[in-house]
Amino acid sequence: MSGKTFTKEINVILLPLLLLCVAMLPVGITEEMVLQPSAQPWYRELWTLLTYGFVHYSWQHLIPSLVMLVLILLMRTLSSRQVWISYLSGVMAGGVIFYLLSLLDMVEGSLYGASAGVAGVVCAAMAYGARSRQGTLTLVFGIGLVVFIAYLVLVLFRESSIISLVHLAGALAGVGVQFLYRREKAKAPNDEAYSREVLLKVRTSGYSALTDEERRVL
Repeated sequence: MSGKTFTKEINVILLPLLLLCVAMLPVGITEEMVLQPSAQPWYRELWTLLTYGFVHYSWQHLIPSLVMLVLILLMRTLSSRQVWISYLSGVMAGGVIFYLLSLLDMVEGSLYGASAGVAGVVCAAMAYGARSRQGTLTLVFGIGLVVFIAYLVLVLFRESSIISLVHLAGALAGVGVQFLYRREKAKAPNDEAYSREVLLKVRTSGYSALTDEERRVL
């Protein structure tokens, strides 16, 4: 296994490992990481908009999210970068919704758990499969759709409507991240063809005629 491949593997399993490690922290530490209702100005504990997504107080709470996350990682439809961005975006979106609802006195208690982030990763993988014409990824999309619908049904029957909105915000954030990634990728020039164009420009006009972006290709 090359160093680059090994690094990618570590990046992929780092998120589940981090969730497990945080679950083992003392309660006194994790209490500072949960997202509280708007009892004070939002900027006082801004970090909790992200840190709440790593806190769990029971294995029954952690394991379903962990299993869902690991299944998506094993499918390898998303890069480690996409997984992290989708997860953090989902957590942030869920936290923002929770905080805004707390401003309207619609929530009680605090927010913690990986569900919004996991919903973001699951829906990002589903969005990737939906846009692909490849059979394997279409199968991944189908499986992901069935699993996620079952997950939503469980949430709607077991959780409050506020938590359901938090999860939905995370899911939409994951789809949005995948949409932006696809859009950025579509705009990017073909690497091989672009490299040939840059080399041709060097031969005809010289290195000094290259832009900073073109020089980074060489």
